[in-house]
This record gives sequence, structure tokens and C-alpha cells, in this order.
Amino acid sequence: MNGRLPAGAPGGVRSLSKRHLMKKNQTIKVKSHRVVELIMFSEYIGAALRLAKYESLENGSYMATVEGLRGVIATGETIEKCREDLIEVIEEWIAIRLQRVFAITSLEGYTIGVSQEPMAIV
Repeated sequence: MNGRLPAGAPGGVRSLSKRHLMKKNQTIKVKSHRVVELIMFSEYIGAALRLAKYESLENGSYMATVEGLRGVIATGETIEKCREDLIEVIEEWIAIRLQRVFAITSLEGYTIGVSQEPMAIV
């Protein structure tokens, strides 16, 4: 793989098919012209889900947080709905941090990082 998003991908890692998934520590170019070192997002999210803490709330719903992912809080009427919401919140948390070039916490050895170095566009 040449490190670029596949033709026709709408600019997001989420749209990659299984044959286009990246291995650990490979890089891809993103629309922002920054270089993103990434593991498959699904592996990072999987690590976050393994570290998630769920609490039952007084009203019978559930809340989930992930230690180390500041601001990541999800809720749901059932644990399954809470988990689904947590996945979405983690994805949005990653996207915002990439967009703003904020550090992304390493989880279980998985990292997603953005290079600060300028990149030539050819």
C-alpha cells in the first residue's frame, strides 16, 4: 500500500474497506495535509472499550467513561446502548483531537499521532 487513502474514499479512515486497513505504525495522508501515524481505529477503540467503566445511574440508565480519555462520557438506557454511544463518542473525540492537532492518549500500547512537520504535496 502506498500510504494514501484509496481512490474514492471520502477523506476519512472510517470509509476504508478491510483490504485497505493499515497495519500498526503505517502512515496515511489526510486532507489536512498532515501525516497521521495510525493503528487501525478499530484497535484503538477496542482498547478504549476494554478500559471502559460502566455505572448504573439512579434512573436505571447507564453511564460509561474511559480512564485517560478526558471528556469521553457516554450514556444509554441499556448497557448495549451505552456502549454504542461510547463508540461514537470515542470516534468523535479522536476526530476532534486530530483536527486540532491535540495529543491522543496511548491505550494499551495503541497510539494515533499527528506529525507537526510540514509535508510537500506532489
